[in-house]
Amino acid sequence: AAAVPVPARRTHAAVWNNLCRETCALPFLETDFLIPLLEVFGNSNEVLAVARNNDEIVAATLLTPNGLGRWQTFQPSQLPLGPWLQRDNQDQEALLKALIHQLPGFNLGVGLTQLDPRFSLRPKNGGHLRTLDYIDTAWVDIDSDFDTYWEKRGKNLRTNVRKQRSKLEAEGITLTFDRITAPGEVARAIAEYASLEQSSWKAANGTAVGAANDQGLFYEEMMERFCRTGRGEIWRYRFNDAIVAMDLSIIGTDCLVVLKTAFDARHKGTSPASL
Repeated sequence: AAAVPVPARRTHAAVWNNLCRETCALPFLETDFLIPLLEVFGNSNEVLAVARNNDEIVAATLLTPNGLGRWQTFQPSQLPLGPWLQRDNQDQEALLKALIHQLPGFNLGVGLTQLDPRFSLRPKNGGHLRTLDYIDTAWVDIDSDFDTYWEKRGKNLRTNVRKQRSKLEAEGITLTFDRITAPGEVARAIAEYASLEQSSWKAANGTAVGAANDQGLFYEEMMERFCRTGRGEIWRYRFNDAIVAMDLSIIGTDCLVVLKTAFDARHKGTSPASL
């Protein structure tokens, strides 16, 4: 295992992306997501660590100092899972033992945060390793067209959605949905998304996306990168001309990840995000 400063990360982007595609294949663990994340939320102390078995890259991670003698995976709240990639045939405890001796300084421990056993097998507790439960994660397998999928949903859900739509249309409200995929339209769309979040409880907590705050800058740069490669989609839902709900989504090899969702709090009684 070897650790390199993150400023050299651009020369390692191809190595990281190849390993990502060959392991979890999650779009938010690609460099088009991680580099903007580092540029906005990093503090220049992060390191990129890569493990090799002879000439084969078998694991890689992005780490940040976490107090005296401790490191952990770089884990801003915008990143759904921890940036740890490893091949299935590798022993995680052995990788960590090798890693701790390669990191700068005298080190006592390394923490891996928010790993999903769907993509990284959970190791058994041992003399030098412990794991903790965190949360249940959502994953929906789609193996049919939408009409077939929708017919398998609960009757109450389908009935409530139909009634809600009928009620709005009876009130003369036109419901429309569109997708933004062009990089040149992303900045305006992020500003529109920010206005929705600013109307929600997130504004009171200071966590809402703003057109010019760090979150807004990150999502704009990241979504533009994904849209340039045809893998970014911003969804908008309108009541007449008013935008009432939006989603920020990115596409991987065989999955779509909804990163953020927001709706106009003035319309919460009509569930625009669900519609």
